[in-house]
Amino acid sequence: MAVLTRTHYLDESRRLDDLRRLADLAETGAAQVVLVEGSAGAGKTALVNEFLTGHAGGWRTMRARCGQLEQDKPLSTVRQLFEPATPVAGRQALRGGLPTAYTVHHRLHHQLAELARQQPVILVVDDMHLADDESLRWLDYTGRRLDGLPVLLLLTRRPSQRGEHAVVLAELAAHTAFTRVRLPPLSVNGVRRLAGTILDHPVDDRFVLACHTLCRGNPQLVRALLERLATATPVHHLEEVFRPVLLDTLLARLHRQPRQLAAVAAALAVLPEHSDRDLVAEVAMADAPGIEHALEQLADIGLLHPDDPGRLSDPGLRDAIRASLSPDERGAQHTRTALALRRRGASHSDIAEQLLAAPTYGEKWVVCTLLQAAREHMAGGRAGTAARLLRRAMREPLDGEQRLNVPLALATAQIEAGSNTGGMHGLDEGMRLAATPHERGTVAARLAYSLHSARNPCGTAEALHNAINGLAGSDDEADRTLTLQLQTQLMFHGYWCSATAPDAAALADRISRTVPGRTHDEQQALAVAALCRAAALSASAEKTAAVIERQLTAGLHAAASGLPYFLCALTALGLSDRIDFAEHLLSWPLDTPRCLHSSLMEGLVSLVRADLARRTGDLAAARTAGRDAVRILRRADRQMLFSATAAAGLADTLMSMGQHEEAEALLREWRGDTVPGTQGWAALLVACGRLRHIQGDHAGALADLLACSNFVSWAPWANPAILNWRSMTVIAYAETGRSQAARRLAVQELALARSWGAATPVGAALRTLGNVTPGADGLRLLEESAAVLAGSPARLEHARTLVDLGTALAGQDQPEQARPHLRRGLDLAQECGALPLAEQAYAALVATGARPRRLRGTGLAALTPTEQRTAMEAARGCSNRDIAARLFVSQRAVEKALTSVYRKLGIAGRLQLPAAMESAPGH
Repeated sequence: MAVLTRTHYLDESRRLDDLRRLADLAETGAAQVVLVEGSAGAGKTALVNEFLTGHAGGWRTMRARCGQLEQDKPLSTVRQLFEPATPVAGRQALRGGLPTAYTVHHRLHHQLAELARQQPVILVVDDMHLADDESLRWLDYTGRRLDGLPVLLLLTRRPSQRGEHAVVLAELAAHTAFTRVRLPPLSVNGVRRLAGTILDHPVDDRFVLACHTLCRGNPQLVRALLERLATATPVHHLEEVFRPVLLDTLLARLHRQPRQLAAVAAALAVLPEHSDRDLVAEVAMADAPGIEHALEQLADIGLLHPDDPGRLSDPGLRDAIRASLSPDERGAQHTRTALALRRRGASHSDIAEQLLAAPTYGEKWVVCTLLQAAREHMAGGRAGTAARLLRRAMREPLDGEQRLNVPLALATAQIEAGSNTGGMHGLDEGMRLAATPHERGTVAARLAYSLHSARNPCGTAEALHNAINGLAGSDDEADRTLTLQLQTQLMFHGYWCSATAPDAAALADRISRTVPGRTHDEQQALAVAALCRAAALSASAEKTAAVIERQLTAGLHAAASGLPYFLCALTALGLSDRIDFAEHLLSWPLDTPRCLHSSLMEGLVSLVRADLARRTGDLAAARTAGRDAVRILRRADRQMLFSATAAAGLADTLMSMGQHEEAEALLREWRGDTVPGTQGWAALLVACGRLRHIQGDHAGALADLLACSNFVSWAPWANPAILNWRSMTVIAYAETGRSQAARRLAVQELALARSWGAATPVGAALRTLGNVTPGADGLRLLEESAAVLAGSPARLEHARTLVDLGTALAGQDQPEQARPHLRRGLDLAQECGALPLAEQAYAALVATGARPRRLRGTGLAALTPTEQRTAMEAARGCSNRDIAARLFVSQRAVEKALTSVYRKLGIAGRLQLPAAMESAPGH
């Protein structure tokens, strides 16, 4: 057997010489069998056509083109060969009715021999791998008997094919003058020559190489691409034209295949990638042997990935194949796929993806699947996808709870996806469908967060009020439970907006008097009521903390359904200076992924973490949590209520750390996009006022702070632990020469702080009043502030008071008394990461004649003794628990110390600590 591997026929002028030489041998009676082999589109048929065109004279040409549709018809290939050249009387052998196949084969060979004696014969069988089995057996039979006949048997096929034809080829190769001609892909020069014949302009090497690379040298694709380029408008990237060409070519090949092969391709197009073959067979309605054969055929025509025969070769093929189906075919395919996936226990999301494109099915499981998949997408922050699934669910018949659940879920998803109009329409639709006050209450409860997200806090309050009024007077236990849940939501949502906060505070007072706190719903209500009453100063810090701790003891926890109310409890503990306890509770596993608004809940958790860290003066941790809160709430809290509070807190932290440019950029971004009249808006105004003060714009600072006070003064947010606008306004008044106004406001703030009773706001108010009170009275207030804050968790506030006290003492010619306060203030400021305060303390120390150590900012020298000991133990491999036991501190204290160490040493974590500590003393 001879094997001829020639450069493709377009690349060489002698491309047909081999075939002509073999034909000349056959003409002398030395019969030849030639196999032209090449992949789909390699040019097998084109080569044969060119050969026949130039060699037709004196030869009888008998040709058959095999196809999938005739593979099951016996002798269909042989019929194509003989019927045009055989007299009517001699066609009986092709019409059946004869005793045996052997007789048929013999008579057909006899007819071929008779024709060859009259005139040399060229037998051409295109795509012999698609020939029917009986025709292949005849080729085997007659091939063995060609000796002495002027016959050239010219066969074409694709490589790597298995089956009956491969057996026939092996027999022919063993018993005949057999030659195999392989057609490799086009070379780069071949592409260049073909481009010269199709395009009317010269091409450069880069263009030719790009065409060759994209098409992988396949002549059919190269020609199609060049022809498309010849008629297309100028393009910037070849890929823009190649992708449609590739898809058109592959689809054209597919459409020439039998229906069963197209069904397998359609199954691959609708199924998830890497689906097992049994699933493909089930969707395509094929048996196991049939699916294996179909996959081989699809791979052969280039539709399957060469390295993964279960995957389509191009991502665009999935959409192209689906688009080529009729609507009915496409719907039926997706329905079969959904049913098959359901039988196999596939995920809700995978089944729902098929149901999206399937027609209405009319069974309850369809709605249940779509609804559950939508919940999963909502939990993952993909509200747009959830809305698509729920709109599909609305096309199914809804009954029972689905009648309300699906429209409400759709409204929630639409609002989360940014369609407030769709959400409000969903609320109206839900209220229309609700048949009872209980159902209307359920609608309001379900959509409260979504209405909140629609920048409509007043609409939220109105919907909740109406639902509560509709349930009034009911003795049904379920109605009373729902009423309490609605009241809890009313307090929670009303707390954040000045227009609704008074009603929320009044409701909180009533709840605190009438609800015993025995059930989980009652505990949640009391936790939210405690925060509202704390903000309005309707209860002291001690009583508020006692209420929260009592609810926690009774069973209040961070369940998915009650997470926002649990966070309210932690916020109230922070206001009450029970920060260590709040941080301990926050270290519990929080079930945010299962929350209906999981992204929002995750952002609120980060917001509370940042707030607690900022209150203790752990600025590095506050900055990290604050950035997380802003990042998450930027997308999950479009109404800018919670997110504005997070941004204001982060800006305050950044200013305390001396990062004023980042704070300014943050405030510039958020101030103009926040709902006025909300607690977040007020916090942003306070932060803007502080920044203007730092920048020396005292008049601008006062304007921002007075804008805040204009509405905060009548909102029930009197507690100075929530918003420190009074302290900042006192400073602005003093800087602008309005000392009497400053002192009046400072006295008012101190009275409010004492009414609340927590050490942190009292100490801060004492400092503010002391700074605007001259002489010994001012010093006495500052000393009292330092004493109060020394027993509080607010290290940064303590540091500020110490620095102000030391500065005031130095200003009254008491440098010796000033230095201890300044040194302690300097140490605390550096522990907190408050660089501007540390620099102020350092400068004041130097002014008193002291010679302090150089200002510690970063590096080993910046570590406090406690931080050094903690870092050394951690570098040796000790766990936080071991370090806490050795140093007689809590694990939380160890975590805080290590966070500060990492920041000062500029490292990411514990793994880098040993190398960073190598130069530490005593290591």
